[in-house]
Amino acid sequence: MVSRVLRLAFVFALAAVVVSAVASTATVDEPVAQEAGAGRQATPQQADAYPQTMFGFVVGEQRRYTLGPPDVLVDGERFEWRIALADVTMSEGRLFAVFDLGFESRSYSGVDISTLYARSLRARVIVNEDGFPGLLTVEEQMNDAVVTTRYVLQEDATYTMTIKWPENEYAFDIPLASHGNLDFDTQRGLYLFTNGLDLRGELRFNVMDSIFANPGLLSLVLPWPPREDGWEGEFLGFTPAPAMVRYPSGTLLRQLQNRGVAREQSFTRLRLRLRAPEEVEIGGRTVEAFKLEVRGPFRNAWVDRLGRVLLLEHDGHHRGRPRHVRMLWPSEY
Repeated sequence: MVSRVLRLAFVFALAAVVVSAVASTATVDEPVAQEAGAGRQATPQQADAYPQTMFGFVVGEQRRYTLGPPDVLVDGERFEWRIALADVTMSEGRLFAVFDLGFESRSYSGVDISTLYARSLRARVIVNEDGFPGLLTVEEQMNDAVVTTRYVLQEDATYTMTIKWPENEYAFDIPLASHGNLDFDTQRGLYLFTNGLDLRGELRFNVMDSIFANPGLLSLVLPWPPREDGWEGEFLGFTPAPAMVRYPSGTLLRQLQNRGVAREQSFTRLRLRLRAPEEVEIGGRTVEAFKLEVRGPFRNAWVDRLGRVLLLEHDGHHRGRPRHVRMLWPSEY
């Protein structure tokens, strides 16, 4: 009974946040932070009501990331991520962070480099003070239509996934995977981060998981402020499954409705270990950063004292070269 009450309280609180924070279209066109990480100034009323920082982000701060190094890309190719803390709000005594995400790419198809494909995604994400995602809304432009996919947390430990095209709409329930560190009663232990399979040399089109391969989302998992004596943990990552087909086949519909398949496709383990800080060169600058060991599809990441994920080394190779995703310094925008 207590478990159900706690779950309902979170869902009701989330619903109130959705009304106030998700009425607008998802965007990442927020004010850009200064080099030192400062964001927009809060009004006296806001400063008294809610904090202006969460997870090492300042409200209004935007971080941009790019795939590199440059020599692993063909002329014209580009992969860029954006993440901005759009707002901090409160409902039913709980704090929620509203993040806007963006992903832009221009890439060639396989061995045929005569056709350049462009993709653009936008997302709005609402998480609680522990980084547990309660609502995701993703918009992707596909030819002549905008496709909207939404995940909403329900009180029965599932996400309701809705895929909306201009002329049709589909809805499915995705149960949360079990995990030792997942505590649904207090909404802890689940974080939004995917392994970015489409960046590992595999051909994957009409897949929206790439927007959640944003390294900035690792900030929701890391301790704040960073711990000098080290830290490690294992978590469950929510990796929204691809489902952007305009007219799903019977096979795809059965897969989406299969609870076992849904769990396998939508969740992955994250094992992280934060080491002592050291000097490292990133984007032409020598900075002091904590080494973050990522056991999974990535190797190492680097996090500065402001909590910013500066670099994420990728296991995948492209044209014989290892790749990474690094943060762009504001002077590079």
